Amino acid sequence: MAYLMPDGSGAQFEVLGFVGAKAGQELQSLVAANALSVGLTLRSGLVALDITIIRAMPLSWSEAKRDQMETCFLEGQLGVGNVVAAVCAGLRGIAYVRVTQIVQLTVRKLWGLEHVVEIDLRYISKEATDV
Repeated sequence: MAYLMPDGSGAQFEVLGFVGAKAGQELQSLVAANALSVGLTLRSGLVALDITIIRAMPLSWSEAKRDQMETCFLEGQLGVGNVVAAVCAGLRGIAYVRVTQIVQLTVRKLWGLEHVVEIDLRYISKEATDV
């Protein structure tokens, strides 16, 4: 999943293979590379970010437990602060000029089949223009 919205109002993309240890410089670099590959351009104006952190279920779990836990919220184990900081820093200078342009932020942590960080960025102000 990676695409620029046809009207230029944002983009959706994901970073695959994410694990907790990558919640720093490496994740920031992966986010930047994916944002550039989607075709995001530097813009002014207000930004809304939705970040979904999906953590792979342990292989040791039974199929029944995997079915039960798929898309359930993940408690503990992974702090969102480092992930949010890396995503915001990775997009700075590519999708927006300053992190202060982000006025809406939603973060979810879920169990899933593989490690993924999904990012949905939307420009929400009418005055958003290319820089």
